[in-house]
Amino acid sequence: MAEKLGSSISLDLSNQIKAREAKFGAATRDKATLEYLNSNSAWVKLRSSVNIIGGDVAKKLRGYGGKKDATPGSSAIAESLILAGGTLQGTEDNVNRKGSTGRSGISFTSSTAGGSGAYHNSSMGFKPMPGITDVTSKSKGTFGTLREAEVKFKVWSKDDLDDIERIYFRVGYSVLLEYGHSVYVDNSGNIKTFTDANTVNANMWFSQQGSPKAIDMGIEYNRNQTNGNYEGIFGFIKNFNWSLKSDGSYDCSISVISKGVILEGLKESKPTDHLTEDEQKKRDKEQGEKNKQDNKSNFHTIMNGLEQQKGFFGRINAFLTDSNLGSMGTLMEDKDVYGMDVSVGSGENWFTKLFNDNIFCVYLPLSFVLDALNQFELPKNHKGEIVCGFDIHTDEEFTTFPGHYSNNPLVALPPKPPSGDFSFAQIEREEVHSKYSGAYKPKRILDIMVTSHFIKSQLETIQNSTAETSQSLFDFVKRILSSINSTFGDINSLDILYDETDNMYRVVDRTMPSVSTKPQRITVNGLSTTVLDISVTSKISSDMASMVSIAAQGNTGTYSDNLDNLLKWNAGCVDRMYLSKQVTKKEDPPEKQDEKKKPFKERFEDAWKNFNDSEVIDPEKFNEMRPESKSDIAKKMTLDRVKSNKPAGLPVPIELSLTLKGCSLFKIGSVFQLNTSILPDKYKDFGFIITGTDHSIGTDNQWTTQVSCKMYTV
Repeated sequence: MAEKLGSSISLDLSNQIKAREAKFGAATRDKATLEYLNSNSAWVKLRSSVNIIGGDVAKKLRGYGGKKDATPGSSAIAESLILAGGTLQGTEDNVNRKGSTGRSGISFTSSTAGGSGAYHNSSMGFKPMPGITDVTSKSKGTFGTLREAEVKFKVWSKDDLDDIERIYFRVGYSVLLEYGHSVYVDNSGNIKTFTDANTVNANMWFSQQGSPKAIDMGIEYNRNQTNGNYEGIFGFIKNFNWSLKSDGSYDCSISVISKGVILEGLKESKPTDHLTEDEQKKRDKEQGEKNKQDNKSNFHTIMNGLEQQKGFFGRINAFLTDSNLGSMGTLMEDKDVYGMDVSVGSGENWFTKLFNDNIFCVYLPLSFVLDALNQFELPKNHKGEIVCGFDIHTDEEFTTFPGHYSNNPLVALPPKPPSGDFSFAQIEREEVHSKYSGAYKPKRILDIMVTSHFIKSQLETIQNSTAETSQSLFDFVKRILSSINSTFGDINSLDILYDETDNMYRVVDRTMPSVSTKPQRITVNGLSTTVLDISVTSKISSDMASMVSIAAQGNTGTYSDNLDNLLKWNAGCVDRMYLSKQVTKKEDPPEKQDEKKKPFKERFEDAWKNFNDSEVIDPEKFNEMRPESKSDIAKKMTLDRVKSNKPAGLPVPIELSLTLKGCSLFKIGSVFQLNTSILPDKYKDFGFIITGTDHSIGTDNQWTTQVSCKMYTV
């Protein structure tokens, strides 16, 4: 299982760095050590998943939508054109593909794929085999929601370009990119030479024995077996490019994007795709035209199916079965859900009540929404495996405190009712909140309560969007998380993190409630260090700039952003030109204030009383007090943090960048500290959370890794 956001870098990574440092700092060096230090270079290997098929087979496949037992076509060209520093070719015995081997000598075939030589007899004379010249791999988005690699290579003849075009210039088709150190030191201090056996098995890649899941597992296995001296990317070709040079050669490149890109382009599918014919007939008969209008997406179908039963407590599968949605319910994890009948609006008399929305609101865990996405919206391969989905079993936690409450119960609520002076801010109708808290974990992100009404409204916003850029399911999830952040007082920063280890998306809280206070340390100076470069840059956004200019010394003001870390960074210093920066207007004395306006707590308690006791719920009562509730929640969170001596998880807007010899064990979201005598002492008091990892292999044939980090208080 993946580590939580804010966990220390792994012991394996720490030990690998120490093993390298031992070799670099050794007073006496044997022959093997000298070879490791002076002869180490990078290797790279690119394989295509394309099988060449005939026209008749292609026509049959266009209408194919189910599982398939046999893979059509031939992988012969793909096996003969494995790109590396040159071009490798597959080797096999009578039973299995055994791996790949280099080429040598001259072949009199017209293309590289047609023979075993390093040179082939093209129409323009003897030409060398194609080969990779440069590789870069970068994480994209905050906390690396995607990874994109660019592979540049040289092709010397048109005949080879024809073959390359058939298997590598195929947008949307999958490839496997692997690279590593030719000589490396393991965590026990042994110097080893990389072999073909340390890459993904050829049988697994080129035959029907493998599957995408098995490939992902093979990549992670090789990372661990080599202690991070191997890296692999199994993704899709995003773009390609080639240009003809004056010497008759071709400069080519392809962009490879991680499988998580699928989520960013997906639209919702139709409910009829997942219902049996009998279920669809029953629903059409019972609901008629209303069924077609109300169930315009899978989420509408599922949420309406839960609401239709008007059950105050029940299990998801039972509710959906009773709504003739049993085939959908059986695909999802069965969980407890809770409901209540409400009338939403401001009308209180018999006439204005006619304009209210009468709804049955179902409260369910956030994990249910992600489970529905996995089962009904995300694509699966021909073996039924999800290409890239959401992890619905992670125990990631969100920042909270005992008195944490929601400022809009029609959107979302913390799993546990608040305690203290705001304990009234819980759903007492049908004892929904107390029952829910007994079934789910109080701090788990995936157990946050969301409403069926809210989920449908978010999807309709996406469906009805008139934005020039199309809205996807990725935007749908981001909108849900953003609304939860706002509803919880903006002390949270729920977002999506792409876990390359499991090839899954996770929902995390960027305020890092589980952040390690004693992470592993990395040495960045001295004779033994493996760090090649280090830089520090402040990265303060324009939105934050005005607040920082005022709050840099912590004098006055109330701000939506958590500046605790920045204040700690500036501790011990004052600006003698501006000892105080006062921007808030001095409050009028109590006798001049509006006596008719009740204090926030009283008005907020009245709104919750209306929610729990009144026949009609007026959501505007909560919306009007949202700014005040956010300020109140932020203050309570700060007091709780001081009382419990918790570190402020939000990163300081200062970035650290380290460049080291290539290593694949740096995981986005993990943290570390520095051991150094050349950086200011202050840096020892801060931790660093990894927000991105970039890998490159250039013309010097060396693999380097650049680690981007943000600082946080320990």
